[in-house]
Amino acid sequence: MDSDHRLATAYHQAGHAVVGRILRLPCGGAALAQGRTADVGHAVIVDPWLAANNWWEVLEKQRPIEAAFRATIIALMAGREAELAILGYEFYDRQAERRDIERMGLYLHRNGGWGRYRSRLNRRAHGLVRRHRPKIERVAKVLNVKGMLTADEIDVLVMGAPFPLAAVAAARM
Repeated sequence: MDSDHRLATAYHQAGHAVVGRILRLPCGGAALAQGRTADVGHAVIVDPWLAANNWWEVLEKQRPIEAAFRATIIALMAGREAELAILGYEFYDRQAERRDIERMGLYLHRNGGWGRYRSRLNRRAHGLVRRHRPKIERVAKVLNVKGMLTADEIDVLVMGAPFPLAAVAAARM
């Protein structure tokens, strides 16, 4: 992975990690891919069904499953939005991520209207990336240097302390 690709991937993964935490999703660590053939990184965001369950168990707040799906979609969109907002370009198209977003969106809008709603969630992701840009930049810079960050390391960089939902998510994975 060349240095430009590595930097773009770090910002992309930091976008997922920071926005996921801001939306109170249980999130894990993040890493840049290693090896000559690998070309992407990853950030762990828990499945929407587990997120809704964790909101109930840890935060003692019951929210509809649709809220967890929307939050997960926004967190997935935030990776691309971070690249565009901070670097000014998208390094390359992440088709698997787009498929996940489409799959969840079609689940939410089985009777139509997903295209219009997709734009709304994308605007929300863009706004969150702009608002939390300093946190995304901080996480991306450390991730770019270290190559991998644990959930606790990202929590400290984003919120100053470990996030309680991360421990619950890690126990279930």
